[in-house]
Amino acid sequence: MKKILFFLFASIVLFSCSRDDDSNSSSTSDSVVGSWYIYSVGLNGTLSNGSVSSPINVTQVASSCVQKSTLIFNQTGAGSVMSWDDSSGSCVQVQNDNFTYTYDSSSKVLKIMVGSETDITNIKSITSSEMIGEETVSNYEVQGYTFSGKITTTMKKK
Repeated sequence: MKKILFFLFASIVLFSCSRDDDSNSSSTSDSVVGSWYIYSVGLNGTLSNGSVSSPINVTQVASSCVQKSTLIFNQTGAGSVMSWDDSSGSCVQVQNDNFTYTYDSSSKVLKIMVGSETDITNIKSITSSEMIGEETVSNYEVQGYTFSGKITTTMKKK
């Protein structure tokens, strides 16, 4: 998911500037099972470029290209992600990976494992049609900018 967030984060930055794995306690829940697309991404924290830092609190609806990005969570704890990006001016596929995941419904923690990387998202709300996740990041670098704070992602069910 961080690769997906990378492209969405880059889009938000451009928009803003121009104007411990314990599988016994985790379970796969039907509430995350299904096909989801990224609807919007919000940043709330500090954006830095060299010695200049500014607070940022912005939410942006993803472009129609980025909304083609899909995360599929199967009941087996496996899934796939296909990401699209249009920051270069044309809509191109930038990722197509399989992953495994766990979702602990009591703590509302979603862990997605792609290769050796684990992405941990706190699910703030989930319904049959919408899932809102939040990640806290430090020194997340994209295109010459560094962001520290919370990234909130709203996903809608396909």
